Amino acid sequence: RDRRRPDGPARTGQRVESAVRAVSSAPARAAVPLLLLSALIVASGLAVEGGLAIETDPERWVDQDGRAVTDLEDLRDGTGFSSELTVLVEAPDVTDPDVAAWMERFGAEAVARYPALERATSMATIAAGVHGTAPGGDDVAALTAVAPPDIARSLVSSDRASANLVFPIAPVSLTERQRLLDDLADDLTGDLAPPAGVEATPSGLAVIGIELVDGLEAGRRTPSLTALVFVLAWLVLAQRSLVRPVLVMVPVATAVGLSSLAIEVLGIALTPLTTVAGPLVIAVGTEFSVLVAARYLEERRRGLDARAAATTGVPRIGRAFVASGLTLGGGVGVLALSPTPLARDVGVVLALAGGCALAS
Repeated sequence: RDRRRPDGPARTGQRVESAVRAVSSAPARAAVPLLLLSALIVASGLAVEGGLAIETDPERWVDQDGRAVTDLEDLRDGTGFSSELTVLVEAPDVTDPDVAAWMERFGAEAVARYPALERATSMATIAAGVHGTAPGGDDVAALTAVAPPDIARSLVSSDRASANLVFPIAPVSLTERQRLLDDLADDLTGDLAPPAGVEATPSGLAVIGIELVDGLEAGRRTPSLTALVFVLAWLVLAQRSLVRPVLVMVPVATAVGLSSLAIEVLGIALTPLTTVAGPLVIAVGTEFSVLVAARYLEERRRGLDARAAATTGVPRIGRAFVASGLTLGGGVGVLALSPTPLARDVGVVLALAGGCALAS
């Protein structure tokens, strides 16, 4: 319609257009204060983002009334634990009496030092239980030969080059497990170090879970900063300009900082899924910002001055990107109704991120 009748009447009586016109009609002298405010929001958001809380307990990621949690609680009530920490022992022959004696001693000492460790299980500790004393001679080798195959494979490799020392763990958070792993690592290089030629390394799901959280906490800024750089580079190539893409990216970067501040103020704990909300804010914010800038430049090419181009062009496209932003918020926000905390948090955080992009 605008191409056929470029001088046709603008939609001035609509509430959305009126609201967009109001926020896009600031005087020219407001530019510098707005840029300073944007810089403050971006800096504050990046500073806050590094300290945002992350829910590290996988049990909190699933439906608390679901079968999985119920079964887990029943298991914990019956056994006193629901997870394990494993120490992988590697040696030329893990059934060697010296290696077996060290494994039995290390397991007993670790259980005595750390209340979170329920007990120690290995072929060496089983042999000690059978004989009533520290394993010696060919005790472990003989026990491995007569043990049920599944148990033997889980505790000693077929080539006898590696063995598992398994510690059932009391219900503790990943943060407490991290401290426990650090303490065990110190013990393995200190007074409980293995014999020469033997290597002992904490391993298993407990270690993987901790590394997951550490990786998320250490690199949470990387996706957002990388996305900002790539989007800016693409805009520079596409528009063959530097100033214009930088101005387009100002509200985008502001939206990223604003979303981090909102998450901090609302006290929302992030999860492995919601920690990557930054790139979504950048994608949506860039779309909005490019459309607004393109609409403004279109009016400038028609001969309007700067203020008239802003007050005429931007409100006309306002309804479109407001509808787009609200659609995004509704589409992902419906996940907030999920009984699963992992999905519910995704819905809340992404809807909030989309709202910040729209507002910016």
